[in-house]
Amino acid sequence: MDLKQLEYIVEIAKEKNITKAAKKLYITQSALNQTLLKLEKEIGEPLFERSKLNLYLTEIGKIYIEQAKKILEIKKETYEKIDEIKGNYNSTIRIGLTPERGMLMFLSIYPIFHEIYPNIKIEALELSVEEQHKMIEERKLDIAFVNVAENQKTKNIYQVIRKEKLILAIPDKIFKNLKSKNIKNIFNKIIKEDFVMLPQNTTIRGVIDEYFKKFELFPKILFESKNSSLLIKMVESQLVCTIVSEIHAIESDNIKYILLEDFSHLDYSVMFKKDKFLSTPIKRFIKLAKEYWTLRK
Repeated sequence: MDLKQLEYIVEIAKEKNITKAAKKLYITQSALNQTLLKLEKEIGEPLFERSKLNLYLTEIGKIYIEQAKKILEIKKETYEKIDEIKGNYNSTIRIGLTPERGMLMFLSIYPIFHEIYPNIKIEALELSVEEQHKMIEERKLDIAFVNVAENQKTKNIYQVIRKEKLILAIPDKIFKNLKSKNIKNIFNKIIKEDFVMLPQNTTIRGVIDEYFKKFELFPKILFESKNSSLLIKMVESQLVCTIVSEIHAIESDNIKYILLEDFSHLDYSVMFKKDKFLSTPIKRFIKLAKEYWTLRK
């Protein structure tokens, strides 16, 4: 079995188009098409259904691609282990990062990492937690940095970097009218106020919605944004309330914060598959990430 052939067919499946795949692989369209036809002849069945614009995997094609990806992942890890012995690191690390905080962390620690491992290529992808879970399962990511509650964890390994609580951020003028310190009473009092929230496909929003559903609370949500800092700025303008991770709190006379002890805490963790080989460069990247967040506690 030709590993290069596997890489070619996987790329065709990814792009769903011979021309696009050929450009990505830096080979001619004719050469790539011949590779595909040769393989289909060898198997005795088509791997793709052809249309005018795109190619779609047949059932046999889906099986072939699934196994091809596993073989290519074995190849990748084999070379990583060889590099580990040789001390010669020149592989690619694929990292999943949550929007906002993940990229800020990456921009801070990457220069340090690059100075230590100048030949390592990093593919950093900004993804939702759900997308990162999916890509870890498909082995499209080596490691992923995710914010999850305990009941949202899967069978993967989660190395906790920091534990976080959620905070209710409300305008000072609303806070002054609150007499009770009981969180349920506070929500009952402010539930008619306008809220801005993180999107529904985020981990934090999932925890919030679960709480609201439990106590039959139905806040009026003006709009959603992935940017927690923007949500806090909206509260500072004295217009709305929000719920975000405690790490996004800013000092302001216009905002009051209430720690939501009743809510599930969140673990900001680095996630990877149980059988994933962690090379020295990957371990160093994780160490740098932990140091970054330790300084921000």
